This record gives sequence, C-alpha cells and structure tokens, in this order.
Amino acid sequence: MISEFESKDDFINALLTSCHIPFYFNGSWMTEFRGKFYMDGGVAAFIPRPPTEYAVKVCCFPVNEVLATVQDRVAQYERVASLLDVSISPDAYESWPFNYAKMVTWALVPADDDMLRYMINKGRRDARAWAQRMQLVPHDAAANLTGGEGAGEIGGGAERAAERVRQAQSQTEAAVAEGLRNDGDGTGARDGTGALSVAQVASGSTQGRVSRSGSERTG
Repeated sequence: MISEFESKDDFINALLTSCHIPFYFNGSWMTEFRGKFYMDGGVAAFIPRPPTEYAVKVCCFPVNEVLATVQDRVAQYERVASLLDVSISPDAYESWPFNYAKMVTWALVPADDDMLRYMINKGRRDARAWAQRMQLVPHDAAANLTGGEGAGEIGGGAERAAERVRQAQSQTEAAVAEGLRNDGDGTGARDGTGALSVAQVASGSTQGRVSRSGSERTG
C-alpha cells in the first residue's frame, strides 16, 4: 500500500514493518513506522491486494499442494477460496519438492545463502513463466516458451542449491513410485512406520548439511 519512500532507511523500515509478525519479530505486539504503529499485514489479509481492478497474487508457499488438499472443502467459502487464488507460487509452473511446512520454516528461519540465491532465481523463473503464459512477452510467445526461460540468474552458490533441489525432487519421485511417504522437507521418503528408506540411508541422500558462518544447518 506504500510506494513512495523518503530514503533508503525509510524503505528498509517499510519492509521490516511489513513482516512484523506480532511477538515473533522482536517481542513486541506492533512496531513503529512513520509515527504510527503497525504489524504484518498478513494478520488481517494473508495475501493482501491493492485496490485495483486487476492484481497478480504471489505466494512463497506451494499453493497447488494446499489446493489439492482443501479446494473442495473451501470452495463454498468465498473469502477463504480467494486466498488460494494465486497466480505465482513455487509449484505453479514446475515441480517443487519442498512442502508447505518446510516453506513456512524457511519463512521464519531463513534457509542457507545458497538456497536463498536459488529461490531468487526460481522467483524470477516463475514470474517469467506467468508472463509468458499470459502472452506478455512477444518474442517468447513466438518461440513458444512457457517455462520461464530467459529470466536471468544470479550465481554465488545458487547452482549448489539447485543440485540439492534436484536430489529432493528425485527422492519425491522415487517415493511416489515405491508407494512410500515423502515428507517434502528434503530429508527423504519414509515407509508407513516413518522409517527412512534403506536405499536412501545407504546412499547418504538424506544428508543436506550446509556450513555457514561456523554453523551447521540440515536441509
């Protein structure tokens, strides 16, 4: 709702205010911005939209996964159904091996830098794919491109995370083929008892540790 900023600091403070989750952010219910107190807009509207005739909703969570689970049950509730009317999300235009719970975890405690760079690239691809399918990129339409090609990428470790995403996707596909349950958190497939599959343990595919600033994270 705010698009004009007095300075870089004012811009940064606007961003911090927009993600002020009550208590979680800094222990306070609200935060001060331009002399008034605010909190994360998602408290009132999970995916808010500006007062325009048309808006493109973007969500960092895998919306298709949620739709597959609850669409039939929420269709009668217009307000709830509208929350799921999203144009761009991680699983909108390509397979995404990480589930809703994993993405919420990364929203609260960021992933490692490699994965963050990868997700920047993925966001660019997804946005480009949306634009291509809306016929907004003429030369892409002429070439029949629909998968986000030409979005541009940043390096600096994103390629390492890309390999981890490919491994997680392979685990998900293998789990489906074998009838196992995949937790969607990148740790591998489990059988009905919750045990990791023997093949994955033996191959070491459940290891996803990345060192950053002397700390270890498991992805």
